[in-house]
This record gives sequence, C-alpha cells and structure tokens, in this order.
Amino acid sequence: MHAPRDPAVDLLPRTVNRATPLARDVAIIYPAADPRYRALAERLAGALAARGAARPECVTDLALMPERSTPLAADYRRRPLILLGSLNSNRALQPLYANFLCSTDATYPGGDGFDLRTLVNPYGTGGNVLLAGGSNLRGVERAVERLLTAIAAAEASLTLPFLLEVELAPALAAQLTSWPFTSLDDTAALQTSRSRGLMFITEPIRLIGAYTLMWAWTGDVRYAHIARDQLLALNARMVDGYGDWHYLAERFLRSVPLLIGGGFLTDAEVNRTDHLLMLTALANQGEWWRMAVGVPPLGHRHQGKGTFEFLLLARYLRDQTQPTPALRALCDRWIAECCTFLDALAAARGDDQDD
Repeated sequence: MHAPRDPAVDLLPRTVNRATPLARDVAIIYPAADPRYRALAERLAGALAARGAARPECVTDLALMPERSTPLAADYRRRPLILLGSLNSNRALQPLYANFLCSTDATYPGGDGFDLRTLVNPYGTGGNVLLAGGSNLRGVERAVERLLTAIAAAEASLTLPFLLEVELAPALAAQLTSWPFTSLDDTAALQTSRSRGLMFITEPIRLIGAYTLMWAWTGDVRYAHIARDQLLALNARMVDGYGDWHYLAERFLRSVPLLIGGGFLTDAEVNRTDHLLMLTALANQGEWWRMAVGVPPLGHRHQGKGTFEFLLLARYLRDQTQPTPALRALCDRWIAECCTFLDALAAARGDDQDD
C-alpha cells in the first residue's frame, strides 16, 4: 500500500507549444570554424528582416561556448534559436544531441543530406529551437534553403509550424529501413512483441522507444503512429504509474518528448502520460536503487543506472510538464539528490560495490 498522496503535489493541465515565433528576439548560432556558415546565418537574418522581423542576432558557437564544457547562457535558452551545422561543427548542439533531441553528426543525415527540424522546448523554458543541419556544409545549405522557403510562406506573424524534413544518405536510409526491430510490416515477430506487451511492460516500452527514434531519424510518420498506438494502449492499462522500471526509463523518457513535440498526442493524452509519470516518480522515490547521497560505498550498476534514470524523470516533470509549486520543489530536491550521488560516482570513476 502506498502512503496517501499530498494533494498539493500534482500536475496542472498543459498545452504544448509546437510553433516557433521568429518575429523578434531570435538568435542564429552558427559554427565558427568556417566563414561560409556566417554567410548562411546572415542570409537567414536578412530573410526574416525582409518579412518585417527584428533582425536576428548572428553569433558563433565559440563566442557563446568557448569551452566544450561551457553551458549555453540562460538568456539564450529562453529565446527562439536557429542552429546551423552538426554536433561536429556547432557546440550548441552538444546537449541537444546528448538528450536524443537530434542526431545530426558526421554520419547522420550523411553525405549531402539535410536535417531541418523543430526541437520543442529543449531547455524547459517554453522556447523552441530550429535546427538547419547536415553532415557537411552542402547539407546545411540545403537545410537553410528549406527553412528560407518556410519563412517565405509564413503568415504575417512569422510563426513557423513544427518542422521535420530530412533527407538521408542512401546507404544510411537503407540501413534504417532494414533494421529488423522496427519493421513496418505486420510480421509474426512484431505480433509476438505486441502480444507479450499484454503481459510485460517491457515490450511496449521497447517498441515505443525504437519506433519513436526511427520516426525522428527518417521523418516517416508510420513509425510514430506505431509508437503512439503502443503508448496509448499502455496508458489504458496503467493505473498507479508505470511500476518499477529503472532499467527501462531512459528509452521511454527520450521518446515521450519527441512524440509530444511531433504532435502525435492530444492534450488529454499528453496530460494522461504526464500524470502516470508523476505517479511513477512518487512511487519510486524511495526504491533501493534510487541513491540520494554521495557517501561511499557508492552502490553498483543498478543504483547508478537507476539514479540516472530517476534524474531524467524528475527533470521531465519539472521542465516539460506543468507542476504545482509543491511538485516543482519536490522535483528540485530529487534532482539535487541524484546529482549529489552521480557527481560522487563520476569523481570515483566507478561503483564501489561489485555485484
């Protein structure tokens, strides 16, 4: 039996803002390594100014993040941003890439392929980021051309809808299409996975994670529809949260913001998912695998992974949902506790206990 829940610790309904306003306060962050990126940034700034927008600030990644460990300043995280380049050329992409919000690097989209996408609320500030990316300069140029087309077609408010346009290098596209774990055909193996999902929460979570990422990589909405259907079926069965899931949480927590940002869930379905995640956190906060102090012995792999995934859950609830003040304070406490343990784990460079 769980202890009675404090009614002050709760979530308020929320509506996801998938559109990106570009009329004012926009910053375009471009790679410092090649002057040709500045020309692309200035071209975008000029196109927005020609439509009546306040001329965006154009600034290099190195100017804002002189060291790889330098975080993007808080005031930029609250502004509409346009990022050019890839993980390999633009430091501002590092935390977004690490959080599975984009995959743009030397091999994705590959070749002269392009990656134009909206990253919805990546910093938990309510602001969106537009990525015009590619694995090389030509790919970024092609993404910028698509973005210029969207700007030209925008209404007078210069608010762009959610964008996801990708073109992959042919070899990479073939590899993704043939990946056996995300077949678009209703195979016997997929039917078995879905059947197992009626008994084991692991199977729908695996499917949600794999198919959501495949949609994010390819732009093919059929993958997202499968992931969404699995999520809704799972939510219909869950009552008090998703259970003890500390070895499954990350794939779920990486997928849900992408599905929500892509517009595949209604407001009611978003709020239902958020509510189940809140119940999961409240039920799991005292589990043995969730560590809260940095005093040796520092635990083992279950506790390291479990604490990291609980940290992701607490951050999701604080930064992506609409928590009450009491829940926000609780999330802040959880996050501080998890960071205390994980910082100690990083300093020790290993778990103390061998299991």
